[in-house]
Amino acid sequence: MNAALLVRLALAPALVGVATVAARRWGPQAGGWAAATPVVAGPVLLVYAANHGLRFGSEAAASATLGLISLAVFSTVYALMARAGRPWAVCLLVGWGAFVVTTGLLSVVAAPTWVALVAAVVAFQLCRLALGRVVAVDGEGRRLPFDIPLRMLAAFVMVVTLGLVSGMLGSRVSGLIAPFPIIGSVMAAFTHASRGREALQGYSAALLRGLPSFALFTASVALTLEPVGLVWSFLLAGVLAALSHAVLITWSNRSA
Repeated sequence: MNAALLVRLALAPALVGVATVAARRWGPQAGGWAAATPVVAGPVLLVYAANHGLRFGSEAAASATLGLISLAVFSTVYALMARAGRPWAVCLLVGWGAFVVTTGLLSVVAAPTWVALVAAVVAFQLCRLALGRVVAVDGEGRRLPFDIPLRMLAAFVMVVTLGLVSGMLGSRVSGLIAPFPIIGSVMAAFTHASRGREALQGYSAALLRGLPSFALFTASVALTLEPVGLVWSFLLAGVLAALSHAVLITWSNRSA
């Protein structure tokens, strides 16, 4: 079992648990903000760079910046399907299909990192426009039996499956699928099933608002990894992502 898979095995279920508790305490939007962080993809890119070299890590991070478009498309398609009254399983399958199709289209695109960053941020805004205005929904909702363990188990299964696939791929495709919605799928499906489609809309809207800081993280790694080295590159990217996420949350709360 490779190091990248071990990182995902530990972090993805843990973050799902944290995001679930946050969503219960502060509403589904808090879960969306938590899911829009590079807590899983970041360490995976770190392992890529450590195991395969700085060039490989830089290329994977640049591809991951572009791959965030697929994550945004997944979240938007899921939310729109839910709004149309489709059950969570159908929404999840269609959302995954949208992710795969978008990733396939992006795999033939070669773009500098800064172009990928701009394209990703524009895509996030277009997805938010497609989602439309979302009214915040609070309340406990219907809590499923063994809710948190089930969510963490679902994340674990998805991580194992994705890890087996990504191990056979190169830097470009590995980067594109690094933002695969492991946490996003679990949080979206359980929010939809337990709290309803209105709460799911709030979760998705918060996720889309937070993705620019995720893109800033991956783009920063892509641009700085080779010039400044592994440690400083990821430290800088982490600080930029944390600061930008805080700004986005503050801005969102003030404009709500």
